[in-house]
Amino acid sequence: MSPSKQRGHGRSSLGFAVAWLCVAVFTCGLALSGCAQPAAVAQHSTPSPGATAEVSVSPAAPYDEPPSEDGPGETIVTLQVWLPPEIARASMSVQGRSLLYIDALAEAAELPKGVRVASITKDLLGPAGMIESALATAPVVPERLPDMMLIDASELQALVSAGLAQPLDGALPTTVWQEIWPSSQEAVMIDGVAFGAPLCVDIPLLIYDVATLAAPPATWGQLLSGDLALLFPAAPAASSSDTILTLYLSEAGHTATVAPQIDTTALTRALSAVQLGREAGRIHADAVETLDVDQSWAAYATDKVDMAVSTSAQLLRGGDSMPTTQIAPIPPSGDAPVSVAHTMAWVVLTTDKQHREPAIELVHASLRDEQQRVLSMRTYHLPAVRSALDANTASPWHGPLTLLLTEAQPAPAVADYDLLNRSLMWATASVLRGQASPAEAANLAAVRVSEQE
Repeated sequence: MSPSKQRGHGRSSLGFAVAWLCVAVFTCGLALSGCAQPAAVAQHSTPSPGATAEVSVSPAAPYDEPPSEDGPGETIVTLQVWLPPEIARASMSVQGRSLLYIDALAEAAELPKGVRVASITKDLLGPAGMIESALATAPVVPERLPDMMLIDASELQALVSAGLAQPLDGALPTTVWQEIWPSSQEAVMIDGVAFGAPLCVDIPLLIYDVATLAAPPATWGQLLSGDLALLFPAAPAASSSDTILTLYLSEAGHTATVAPQIDTTALTRALSAVQLGREAGRIHADAVETLDVDQSWAAYATDKVDMAVSTSAQLLRGGDSMPTTQIAPIPPSGDAPVSVAHTMAWVVLTTDKQHREPAIELVHASLRDEQQRVLSMRTYHLPAVRSALDANTASPWHGPLTLLLTEAQPAPAVADYDLLNRSLMWATASVLRGQASPAEAANLAAVRVSEQE
């Protein structure tokens, strides 16, 4: 309560009037000062219903700023960026200062004066993730869409089909494209047009202990005739279908770009290989309870298994403490050896020149060798740029990782990769648990995908 409101009621009527006049003036002053600088972050809440966001603004400034003192009426451009949590929360050391990745990147890009970068955190895949949020926001409040976002490139088609992703042909120098891994280049090309720019890449792989296994199985047949059981995520709700996807693609399985479709013949053969592995005891009994590569890595790291499916990110994060660990491709069941690469890629949505130009500058800066190496060391993702993958980044697995990335193919580009992943995992778990034959599981998975259950 203001001091004027605490005065006694026995004052004269003149005093009473003066008191109320003071209150009115004081209140008006507060209102005017409050109008001078609104709480801008509240005006930019998360763009999609139900999503949880973390907001970062670089440099430290509100979303809507008053004109710069250097030039009355100067336009302040705020570049809105959506990032997955692991990238959004990564911190970098810049000249003794700890900065979030997007802030450090904005400094490295040397954006024009008056350009600010604001980031919102979104899940990479799934409900309320990048793609679902953008598709839900576009028809309702398109002004809440970001200027650019970092997505799993396998879902790029959904943004292109919706008319949201803008072509990047000619936006980056040819020399930059030439240094990007072939699988990552292919991941962002749709009908010969680049609709994204790769930032980093992960590759699923076989990890094994050379103290126990002199040579890894090069084929599924060699796995079946060996002595060790393979652990990989195979629970019904597992987050990664990379093992069954590798077998499926090695059996010449294909997917459709616009809507996920499963080749039931190829999937039946792949699931038959899984069934043989279970019957021969060459798929670890814990596979049907393993939800993700974190769990398969933990089992390997604690000597519960000597061979497991993991990822390059897990390897770089924890492999230094295990000097006898080596890597190889996941053994295929079919005739075609396959390594699947998962690429994270920038996508530019804005068509506004004032926003598009700094967005392109951010993308370009992120592909410099120095920025690629720093990001890899902080997040353990492999650089999308070949020259940035050096011994410091990937030692002691620089050689085999380089070979895997050189020969890899991109993860299937489908409109809903999460749906494809869930369907493949359901089919794998059904066969491993003896709940369905390979043919039954393949057909039911195809139905789940086609009906988008």
